[in-house]
Amino acid sequence: MVEVTEAELGDFEGIMALFHRHDMPLKKRVEWQNFWQENPVLKNSSYSWPQGWALKDSGNIVGYLGNIPLEYLFKGEKIIAAAAHAWVVDKEYRQHSVELINNYFRQTGADFLINTTGGNPITQKIFLAYKAKKIPADSYDTSLFSIIDYPAFLHSVAIRKETSFYKQLSILATPLSFLMRWVVEIRNIARYFNDIGGKAEKCRSIGDQFDEFWHTLSQQDQKMLCLRDSQSLKWRYKYALRENRVWIHTVEEGHRMIAYAIFQRDDKPELNLKRIRLVDIQTLEDRSSIIYKLLASAEKRCRKEGVHMLEAVGFHPSKRNIISKWLPHRRKIQVWPFYQTKDSVLDGDLQDVNVWDPCLFDGDGSF
Repeated sequence: MVEVTEAELGDFEGIMALFHRHDMPLKKRVEWQNFWQENPVLKNSSYSWPQGWALKDSGNIVGYLGNIPLEYLFKGEKIIAAAAHAWVVDKEYRQHSVELINNYFRQTGADFLINTTGGNPITQKIFLAYKAKKIPADSYDTSLFSIIDYPAFLHSVAIRKETSFYKQLSILATPLSFLMRWVVEIRNIARYFNDIGGKAEKCRSIGDQFDEFWHTLSQQDQKMLCLRDSQSLKWRYKYALRENRVWIHTVEEGHRMIAYAIFQRDDKPELNLKRIRLVDIQTLEDRSSIIYKLLASAEKRCRKEGVHMLEAVGFHPSKRNIISKWLPHRRKIQVWPFYQTKDSVLDGDLQDVNVWDPCLFDGDGSF
């Protein structure tokens, strides 16, 4: 018998088995429990919130759609988002997929719904059919990236394209790497070494400095911002930081943090590609050199740890323009974020591109 039930912590093994069948990232039990039990929205309130929905056949989980509560701040008001997460169904049960998504769109506990990782054409058509709207953004489906290791990067391209041309080119890329390294150093000197402020450093722990930073940022910036205080960051990245799956770099001036960037490992083993993605970057000072410092710091760490490319997705046009000068390459990706709200006033506000600074920190993009 096929049925849909609310997902529970006890479904962990069945959900992970489902993820494994579809080559999706797995979580340890302790990390999965933290994911739900330490969620700040649920921990700090009396919300009755479905963790998601499981499609079961005779008790076996054959489909799943997670439902993550996230707190946003907009115009000084707290609003709650329901982020769709890991919608996956075994092939022979795909006709039941709509039963999962129906529950997601019918929920009433959130101010708005958000989906940031559903990018394939079928998912987009489904969300549009439920009257969800694309988040207004500048080229969200075009990623920006820099190549750190040219031979390794071109070898991964050769695997993907299954052609010997790129394999031969990857051999020639070794001298190109040395040349590009000098180009990068010259670029660094030109773009940020003349800035007399603090330098970017690795952040080893998430402390009170993030609360002070968030307090200032949330008063300065009136965009739609997902909560970024220390509790929220620890909830998201406690385990990933320990295992070096997430990097946080900061810039301080006068014992005050004025910027930070979060990076997440997102390797592609099937392509022998080691990749890191920019999840979030926030600054209190309006200086492009600060963003350059954070990106340069990440590139240096990439070289040290053997990462082949650094990539960024999304961001407000003004910030994206700065990032694009540091990450010069582009590629198309099948991703575009969606939202839906029944609040007509909020809906009108969210159709303005200047309201959003969309990045992988939004929705489930960095879980």
